Formats: sequence, structure tokens, C-alpha cells
Amino acid sequence: MTPLERAAKALEDWVDTTPCIEANPECPGGLYCAPNRKEAVRAVLTAIREPSKAMRDAGIQADLNDDEAVDIYRAMIDAMLEEG
Repeated sequence: MTPLERAAKALEDWVDTTPCIEANPECPGGLYCAPNRKEAVRAVLTAIREPSKAMRDAGIQADLNDDEAVDIYRAMIDAMLEEG
């Protein structure tokens, strides 16, 4: 799966497992399921923490070797998750 596909799946899984807090006829299924959007974003960031080959290649083109590019990318995602 690409990072975008993993992000979409993580968001779908998060919505499917998050208790709905109120009915809303304008939302699909009539339910509002996002009481804490930060948790939804956290699920997405966690899902895309592993860079794809294309992302690694972009890091290499920026004069980083594969391990450096991956470590920097992961560190940035981890910092976002820790920062809240």
C-alpha cells in the first residue's frame, strides 16, 4: 500500500471504531463520529510513518542516503506525534 492508501485506511478504521456522539442527518449514515480530530490525525500520521520507495528515492535525490532519509522522515513524524 502507498502512504496515501495507508492513511485512508487508518482514517476509515478510526471512524469505524470511534463511538458516534450524535445523530446528524447531513453526514453519511446520519452519524457524527469525529469528537477528537487530533486522534484521527494521529491515526493517519502513524499509518504513514513508514516512507514509500518513492519517498525514499526523493530523500536520496536530496543527497541523503536511504537510511538518513528514512530516519529523518520518521523523526519528523514522531516529533509531530509527540508534540500533540
